[in-house]
Amino acid sequence: NYTLTVTGDALISGNDSSRNRSGGIYIEHAKMVMNGGTISGNEVLSGVGGGVYAIESSEITLTAGTISGNIAESDGGGIYSSDSTLNMSGGEVIGNKSGDTNGGGGIFVNSGSTLNLSGGQIVDNFTLGKNGGGGIYAQSEKTVINLSGAPVVAGNMFNEQENNLFLRADSGAKANI
Repeated sequence: NYTLTVTGDALISGNDSSRNRSGGIYIEHAKMVMNGGTISGNEVLSGVGGGVYAIESSEITLTAGTISGNIAESDGGGIYSSDSTLNMSGGEVIGNKSGDTNGGGGIFVNSGSTLNLSGGQIVDNFTLGKNGGGGIYAQSEKTVINLSGAPVVAGNMFNEQENNLFLRADSGAKANI
């Protein structure tokens, strides 16, 4: 079991991927702990997960640090999670952008994923997606968002309107508040 720790003044920036996954960090069957540092200015040119891409039973724990200014031409400008767990109690996901597929300018929570959101900020993200979720987009019936504490999810945009959280109702995605 592998763990990547991003801390202090660590900087992961300016990476481009022409593949369909992750401009910044790609995590598969692993853990990422972010308690400082910055993941910014990364781009995936024809896919998902501009800043961070997590799949296959991976786990991200975000307690501090910044994920900002990343671009995914498809979904999940800041973070894309599929069949994984994202625990966010601090830090910020700010100013990320996703393209015109589904949504998730800040965070895209896909099938089999859980987002445990208890703190931090998800602000000023943007999506051109078909459905919404400038801040957070929840995709499928196996997607769960657990909200507690005092996270800030605000100022996220979808087609020039504020749209902070999109639960795809026809898929059965759910949020527990």
